[in-house]
Amino acid sequence: MLAGAATATCNTYDGSCPHGLRGPPDADGLAQPWLVKCSGSCTATSCCRAETGEPMPETRPATSDPTKDVLLYKTRVTGLSYAKAILKQTEMDAQFKPVFALAAGVLDLNQVTMVYAEGSLLVTAEIEAKDGETLEQEQTTLPSGADVLAALNKVPSIAEAIIPGESLAAAEPIGVRYAPGATSAAEAITPPPPPTPPTPPPPAPTPSREDDGEEEKEEENTTRTSSAHSSLVGWQVLPFCIASTIFILVH
Repeated sequence: MLAGAATATCNTYDGSCPHGLRGPPDADGLAQPWLVKCSGSCTATSCCRAETGEPMPETRPATSDPTKDVLLYKTRVTGLSYAKAILKQTEMDAQFKPVFALAAGVLDLNQVTMVYAEGSLLVTAEIEAKDGETLEQEQTTLPSGADVLAALNKVPSIAEAIIPGESLAAAEPIGVRYAPGATSAAEAITPPPPPTPPTPPPPAPTPSREDDGEEEKEEENTTRTSSAHSSLVGWQVLPFCIASTIFILVH
């Protein structure tokens, strides 16, 4: 760009952006890419939205209380007409707030503020700690895309906002935490690691050759004893058979 030329903005970017151009939403939730300035030439990196919408701010939102912990969550629902879905904002708030409150580890739904923007439906949840409350990483996690979709499906008559021929899908949410401080940097919220599987029991000991020999001897002794017992019984029965035969012949 020549010296003195006007700074380029993202509305001049003519490349392809799968999830639309970046830009803060206007009053109707539509992106304003002309407000995003490019450093040099406009590129996909500087002008294209991520799947979940605008990148997370590197520092806390200017409107938040700098003395409190703040969490931000973002996700995106596709398959919806934004113009129709936003008519159900109150109903969406009622279903989405519990999902993000649970992930943040808070009980008061009044701590959760929902913001929606076009594309199909960009969803942002902001959670601010109460006085004296901390929202530490250990107590926070990320909801799943399935949680978001389940909440949306509970919105009454949400089917009216589905784009014909499309189905609903939700991106896996992302989240950051801002510790107290006017310029505190974003800390990524990560889900807890999966539980460690239980330790399997030790394998049964393998019999030694000595044990095998002892077992064979025991079997052999048992067989001999049984044979001897059978022979003894046979000899005991033989005289009885002979006597019975003589008695029959005599009579």
